[in-house]
Amino acid sequence: MTPANSSPSPITGREPIGDLREPIHALSQFYRAFNERDLAMMEEVWEHSREVSAIPPIGVPRFGWRMLRANYEKGLQNARPLRTEFFDYVIQTSGDLFVAIGRERGQGPAESSVPALDARTTNIFRRGPDGRWKLLHHHVSFGDPHQLAEVSRVLQGPEAPPHRASHRSRSARSG
Repeated sequence: MTPANSSPSPITGREPIGDLREPIHALSQFYRAFNERDLAMMEEVWEHSREVSAIPPIGVPRFGWRMLRANYEKGLQNARPLRTEFFDYVIQTSGDLFVAIGRERGQGPAESSVPALDARTTNIFRRGPDGRWKLLHHHVSFGDPHQLAEVSRVLQGPEAPPHRASHRSRSARSG
């Protein structure tokens, strides 16, 4: 894989979206769809196949476009306001794939209880038959377990059970 760029300006989704055959524009379209809670645009972003997947910071991995679409349909309508940007990233391309590895930061409106977010993120896109990039995989994880617990509480509501990380040692699993 060859790097296309390293640590350029953050991608917020507010950039002009140009040629979707360019990786940077495909990424911008994804963040615009997410930040504007635009399900129709999110449908344009993702490849519609059983091969797509997402690993959110909260919940379980999701596989296949139908499952992801249902999750976005529910999440984009019910989510508390949050603006996210992709930063400190590198884009690597190889044939019909590109990988964007970096970080996301997000913040809700000043009056909201949504905490500031800082997460590690991987986006994998595949070139479609028309030459445009389509999202194949999106993975977000928090490095700070306290942040994960707080985000879970805020986004899922006060009735949600507390999130517990299940990091058992190898000896505990094998014993």
